[in-house]
Amino acid sequence: MEPDKVLVLGDDSRAFLAVVRSLGRRGLAVHVCPFDHAAFALRSRHIAAIHRLPPYNLDPAAWVEAVRTLFDQHRFALVVPCDDRSILPLQRHREAWGGTRIALPNEAAFAAFFDKQATRELAAGAGVPVAPGEAFGAAPPDASTLAGRYGLPLALKPRHSFELDQIASRRSVSILHTEAALAAALAALDRPELYLVEGFFEGSGVGVSILAAEGEILQAFQHHRVFESGPTGGSTYRVSAALDPALEQATAALARAVALHGVAMFEFRRNMATGQFVLLEVNARFWGSLPLAIAAGIDFPAQLYDLLVEGRRHPRIRYRVGQYARSLGNDAYRVVGALSDHATSLPARLARVGGEFATGLGRMLLGRERHDTFAGDDLRPWLGEWGEIGTWIAGGATRRVPLMPRLAAARHRRAFAAQLRPIEGRVRRLLVLCFGNICRSPFAAALLAERLRETRPDILVTQAGFLPKEGRPSPPTAIEEAAGFGIDLSAHRSRFAHDAEVVAADAILVFDGHNLAELARRGLPADARVVMLGDFAAQPGDIEDPYGGPAATFHETYGRIAACIDAVVDTLRR
Repeated sequence: MEPDKVLVLGDDSRAFLAVVRSLGRRGLAVHVCPFDHAAFALRSRHIAAIHRLPPYNLDPAAWVEAVRTLFDQHRFALVVPCDDRSILPLQRHREAWGGTRIALPNEAAFAAFFDKQATRELAAGAGVPVAPGEAFGAAPPDASTLAGRYGLPLALKPRHSFELDQIASRRSVSILHTEAALAAALAALDRPELYLVEGFFEGSGVGVSILAAEGEILQAFQHHRVFESGPTGGSTYRVSAALDPALEQATAALARAVALHGVAMFEFRRNMATGQFVLLEVNARFWGSLPLAIAAGIDFPAQLYDLLVEGRRHPRIRYRVGQYARSLGNDAYRVVGALSDHATSLPARLARVGGEFATGLGRMLLGRERHDTFAGDDLRPWLGEWGEIGTWIAGGATRRVPLMPRLAAARHRRAFAAQLRPIEGRVRRLLVLCFGNICRSPFAAALLAERLRETRPDILVTQAGFLPKEGRPSPPTAIEEAAGFGIDLSAHRSRFAHDAEVVAADAILVFDGHNLAELARRGLPADARVVMLGDFAAQPGDIEDPYGGPAATFHETYGRIAACIDAVVDTLRR
């Protein structure tokens, strides 16, 4: 008898990987739909199949049809979306999924917890403290007024981390320390009504994670942040802690208020000296510290499956307190940052990092610490994470040796020319790619097509972008600066780089490491066909996106592109 199938949407190395492992160990056939097809979490042996979905932004109807076809084909016992980019479209088109069981928050929980202002209002009604603040209308108060009301620093928060019409772009929280910085941030808001401001509450990050059935808490787990990636970022190192009665009571009140049916993580900031706390936000989905909860003894994904699929409710588990977990990659970046902090003497930096390493090693030997990606029965994701860290460190070291980038660039140029060598009777396809396809790639493609018209008429030059949003014009500054180089971008409209077009290209020009990473994320071959345009410069390097910059930035960028295009044409003429 074949095992039941489940579908997990996501790809991160914490929540997604923990869910995949939990359900796989339960004997279920785990299928996944990732956003990043290069994610090392996809190396897990517990993944039975990987599926690809079209971008929701580009054509919502096509996305819905692809999901419905996938559901009809596999008859999943449960679908588990692990982040907002999956939850929002699944929620919006909830009526399209027929009888497929999906681990979405119930309607009241979704309305309250996916809008930070609605969360604040719910908390106020339930007697749960929040930081003083306010939501904006179409015209927010000026910086001076807000600073006077709430003091500095201030937290500027989007009401929603993602919007359906821009599901590929995340809106982030900003901590603003000066009135000038606040004024600049307010001036840059595209839609002020989608933001709110809060006074900054000094304290430490504390999370209470729960599984609830119709508002009744079945399991609860608390963790404290030991290290953070920043005041608005996630934790890189955390420890399980005994449930604080006040935080548990606040969490229970909020869960009851929306009759929460499923999982959620309630994020608080608490002053450890006074015991005072405020609610920051609620994630009504699986959360980044999930591997710690599982290591401490509460297998939330398996229990969610039992609740939603089999209707079983487990008795409350007494988890291990003092269990540590480390996000290896994120913590590596934190440690490198700490070592680069020149405000502290080098011996002090080395002593601090060395002490952290020794303490962590001791905890690991005692079984009290683990890495989020480590599992004795599933080592490939953990090894993949170490590989990424090694590549990052090696890349930084290589860039400091002047000869290495030049040798690599020369190798890439030779491979590029070989890919486009003339073949009688055949058109060669050269695709120029950047992120949005409104600044760099349309200018470079137009200039390259013009210069190759006489020397290599067999090469067809096209251009596209990775952003799944078509029909966007080039910004006025780009049009003005391109005209100075004899290129007319006034009629240009952005195009999305579809998989088939990328695969069919004989050669591909990109502009920076982000473009290379995007090809990998899409699971598209980034082989000898792909070269960065900056590899044709005298000093090889990325050609950064000028979007949002002044005319001088566009002029400089287009000048670099034009010089590289001359070198490309010279290479292809030989």
